[in-house]
Amino acid sequence: MPDQQEADDTMHRTSGFAATDPAIYYDAMRPALSTGRPPLVLVHGAAHTGSCYLQTPDGRKGWAQQFAALGYPVLVPDWPGVGRSGRMNFSELTGAVVCRAFGGLIDSLDEPCVLLTHSMSGAYGWRLVETHGDRIRGVIGVAPSPPGDLEPVPPILERGDDYVVIRRGAFERRVDLLQPTPFDDDLVENKLIGGGGQFPRDFLTAYKRSLGAAPPRLSYERSNIEGSQLHITDTAPNRCWLFPPSMTGTTRRIMTGRWLPGSATSVPNRPTGTCPTRGSPATAT
Repeated sequence: MPDQQEADDTMHRTSGFAATDPAIYYDAMRPALSTGRPPLVLVHGAAHTGSCYLQTPDGRKGWAQQFAALGYPVLVPDWPGVGRSGRMNFSELTGAVVCRAFGGLIDSLDEPCVLLTHSMSGAYGWRLVETHGDRIRGVIGVAPSPPGDLEPVPPILERGDDYVVIRRGAFERRVDLLQPTPFDDDLVENKLIGGGGQFPRDFLTAYKRSLGAAPPRLSYERSNIEGSQLHITDTAPNRCWLFPPSMTGTTRRIMTGRWLPGSATSVPNRPTGTCPTRGSPATAT
């Protein structure tokens, strides 16, 4: 139920907790006048909250406001157990739990939505298409993680009581089993920001301070350790998504922060430094 409301001549904004299991916090922005365009659900990635879609580190309007200004109702939830959704036992916070909560949010909408996922949430989007395909018109993956079917299972180099060390590509990585995984400076610089030149570097320190840590089980699954990442068992719903007429010509993919014309597709391979905090998704029509 919404607990806060704002309005101006063009947009209504509400926020509150959704009656999902577990409960999740969300912001909603709706055009003051109906445009007939489908709702967008913007899902953040690891170490972030939904606030990354509300404002850039240097104070510019986020994607949520920009989409709403174009006539799209927008919902921006936090993962369960993260950010404003409140705490939950980390041992119980799995990808399946995240999908259950977001599935409940999608079911509560008056019409099918377009789902935009970022980074670690990519795998949740593919699962939601499988479980809630009749409630999802399309998926936009922003540097999305693949499902466990496509993600290689990394070799375990070392195992302790509360950690494992794995090899991913040419790198070794420690994954804690009980504690959240923080994003160190190297990860922020090379994974989140990259070298594209779009990030407002004068606000880098503030951005780093805003980041949280990835819950342990979700980090474990993201690396597909012992095949733990969410798998897709029915691939048919994931083979083709067609946008409704109101979104025709809007987007083909968001992989470099740029909109391209065409129908909706998503590429699972992640390029360096594609992050919603950079700013404008350009001009959609």
